[in-house]
Amino acid sequence: MKEDLKINDREVAFDIIYRVIYDDGYSNLLLKNTQLDSRPFVTDLVYGVVERKFTLEEMLKILSNKDLEKIDQKAVVLIYIGLYQLFYSNTKDYAAIFEVVELAKKMLNKGAAGFINGILRSAQRMGDDLLNKVYGKGWEYEYSINNELLSMIKENKANTLEILKATFIPPKVHIYVRKNMAKIKSRLESNEIKFKEKEDFLIIQNYRHSVLTNFFRNGDYTIMDYSTSAVRELAPDNNFETIFDMCAAPGGKTLLLADKFPNAKIKASDINRNRVTLLENNIRRWGLTNVTCGVHDARNFDGNEYDLVLCDVLCSGSGVISRKPELKYKINYKMIEELNAKQIEILKNAVNQTKKDKYIIYSTCSILKRENRDIVDRVAGENNLSIIKDTTVFPSKDSEGFYACLLKKI
Repeated sequence: MKEDLKINDREVAFDIIYRVIYDDGYSNLLLKNTQLDSRPFVTDLVYGVVERKFTLEEMLKILSNKDLEKIDQKAVVLIYIGLYQLFYSNTKDYAAIFEVVELAKKMLNKGAAGFINGILRSAQRMGDDLLNKVYGKGWEYEYSINNELLSMIKENKANTLEILKATFIPPKVHIYVRKNMAKIKSRLESNEIKFKEKEDFLIIQNYRHSVLTNFFRNGDYTIMDYSTSAVRELAPDNNFETIFDMCAAPGGKTLLLADKFPNAKIKASDINRNRVTLLENNIRRWGLTNVTCGVHDARNFDGNEYDLVLCDVLCSGSGVISRKPELKYKINYKMIEELNAKQIEILKNAVNQTKKDKYIIYSTCSILKRENRDIVDRVAGENNLSIIKDTTVFPSKDSEGFYACLLKKI
């Protein structure tokens, strides 16, 4: 990481972090909509601070004799930035402290700058002893995750520690390649872009859209996490005549089904007109002639029954925390209960939309049992559904988290 970056880059990072922590913003959206001089630096700083918020907060509590609520919010964010750079980046200590203190002078006053300087100097002196004190308080602080979400992850009976570690792994870009795989791979190699091939997906280490722009415009590939292909793999190899994707936008799973079942008539809908417009644009770019799009609330019956219904329901997003690190402290029991009510309503409506002896796929980008198998079990038991197979993909260095289940209406 360079040490001579414009101070403006740190100001931009500060603004995004502040809005995430105190204004309920989402880091990925704020980064996407911000013009940056040094995107890698700002992205690392934003994601790094946000994904370690609880850890940094606990450090500050140890270092300061003031209650956190009595410290100016801007000062808190500046301290978090300084602590992150001291302990988790390759920024030199003197540069990390100096730049943050200079920002404090500009944004606050000399008194606040002095307070922040003292906190960061104390952290520098304590070094690993400070980390050990924080980590010793439990996984909530070592992996910066709220206790309710941690408890729900443990309910999976999976390797909780591996899931927690995966939240710190920078996400790679996955692309689903429909055509011209050899040419796309050759283009990546000629531009020294590293990738891993997995079936008809490429997992890319340092993706640059400009390298593959023409392929993208021609619909040869689209950006989609490999874990999503579970929907395609679960779909039976039947000659379906009709398919309904109830929550389709932006259309990735519609594309997988359209490519697998080119002779089926597919209806793809979403509740939001803007999202449907995005869906329609994608369908045209991909050249799909067997898909029609429309605005529709997945909780309402549309008057038709289908051979296969996909309901990729709204969820907590617990499987994509590496892209949305603020979810580590936003997801709680109340949020899940509210989502569960909507998930149940959509899945029940999917039953109404499905012909007898035909199929439903229920999916989420969550890894929480409460949003996945618990919902499926409840609705299946009340609606004459047979659970054929389900799969949970847990986050890893090469994949985001995902859940999908195939059900049959009997």
